[in-house]
Amino acid sequence: MIMTLFELLQTPLMKNAVVEHGNANLDSDVTWCSPDIALRFDNWIIPGLLLVYTGELEEQEFKNVYKALQECNASGILVFDDKPFEDGCLYGKQLKCYDNQRIPVIHMPVYTNMLSFTKQLSVVLATNFENERYVENWLREICYSGNEVCDRNIVGERFGYHSQNKYICMILRLEKKRDEHSIGVEMNLKQAEGIVSNYVTQKNENVLSFLDGETVISFVPFPNNIRRSVVHEELKNVFEEIKKVISGRIWSAVVGSLVKNLDDFRKSYLDAIQTENVVYELKNQIQFYDDWYAHIFILKRSEEELEQLVDQVLDPLFEHQDLLQLLAVYYTYGEDLKATAERLFIHVNTVKYRLKKVDEILGYNSRESNARFRLQLAIIAYQHLQQNECKV
Repeated sequence: MIMTLFELLQTPLMKNAVVEHGNANLDSDVTWCSPDIALRFDNWIIPGLLLVYTGELEEQEFKNVYKALQECNASGILVFDDKPFEDGCLYGKQLKCYDNQRIPVIHMPVYTNMLSFTKQLSVVLATNFENERYVENWLREICYSGNEVCDRNIVGERFGYHSQNKYICMILRLEKKRDEHSIGVEMNLKQAEGIVSNYVTQKNENVLSFLDGETVISFVPFPNNIRRSVVHEELKNVFEEIKKVISGRIWSAVVGSLVKNLDDFRKSYLDAIQTENVVYELKNQIQFYDDWYAHIFILKRSEEELEQLVDQVLDPLFEHQDLLQLLAVYYTYGEDLKATAERLFIHVNTVKYRLKKVDEILGYNSRESNARFRLQLAIIAYQHLQQNECKV
């Protein structure tokens, strides 16, 4: 199984590596590594080769090697030096042939035994994260199809699943910036995954997670007797750290239900997805299934029942689409006047005026507890029916 250059950089052996140039091409496959001096004597340059630059080649010799690297789609150049690669200068030699838009150059601290490092790197490439790939495939099957594709004891032994824990599914999605390479999103997702993993490791546990496109799906363990409020608080704290590495991005994060065992992993995942479907407009904040349970519950009713609820409660407002839109945003943003005004690009006083107008049309105080609850449910049903019409 082939490893990408980005995956290789996540290994302990490469923990001190710095990508000096070619960040956009870290998704290339790495098939083998070899010192450049070995290429003097044979032409064994294959696609995906990671070249270890020794500084022994003269400029013209390196130009010939570099041309061969380009032709065979080599994965990168690994440099051992006490100074970073700058302006094509390696080991004090000016190498004008280098094109920083293509083959990545990776700077490593000086190693006393380069041959030993190359051998270690070859071992890493051979083992290639077999366990991690195995658990990723297993989690995908559970989430997407509900199939459990491996023995539960293997999961516990290899990946740290503990039956005495509870688990909760957390889904983080990042939006790509304009003209951004997908590797940028993947690197941020890996960083976020690492923050969650570090948080769990401090408790001598393991997070189970996998990346899928612009999304990372994680199952986070908690003690069996923990309260939901504590889970929410701890995950909010984790996200304060995650927000630092995804700053400047548009993102969404949803958390499913807390479940007791492996059989319910898919339930927690589906609860997170249902939450995401309800709060799709709310960006750059973490949302919990428990906080939106009433919304999800009402949407499980039949379409006929939802239409009946909408007709009974909202009929007087059907001729006032601006007021229906106002109520939808107002309840989505937790009845926050300022947030509602900002979302609709109107003044706070306009929000207050329109809410008063709603009361006049309905003939009762919509802020009274029973009326408010009934109106909220009807608005949820109305939004759901509108979305279904748009899909037809």
